[in-house]
Amino acid sequence: MRTVIALLLFALASNHCFSQTTDTSDYPNIRNQIKDQAFFLKMNPKNTNALLKHSYYSQAIGDYETSIKDLNTLLELTPSDYRAMNSRAVAKGAQKKITKEQLRIMEMQ
Repeated sequence: MRTVIALLLFALASNHCFSQTTDTSDYPNIRNQIKDQAFFLKMNPKNTNALLKHSYYSQAIGDYETSIKDLNTLLELTPSDYRAMNSRAVAKGAQKKITKEQLRIMEMQ
């Protein structure tokens, strides 16, 4: 049942995420938020709230690898966290999309 819900949420979220253009105007603020969450994680590496926020902000700037790593850690700590499952699915989907686009661009050159 959780798998079905996660897949449904992924489908809805990926449709929304992939259809928007990237707005970089807020990147400095997001990078500051990432630094803040990294500080909290240094203080307590098992801080699930900081892990989730760090992963969200990493996704916002396109750092999907870091986001997925944070979410994997979060799911080790709280295996039933649906927010982490959904967010990880979105990050993996976005990471694959970028990889496909990069390959297409390289083929065109």
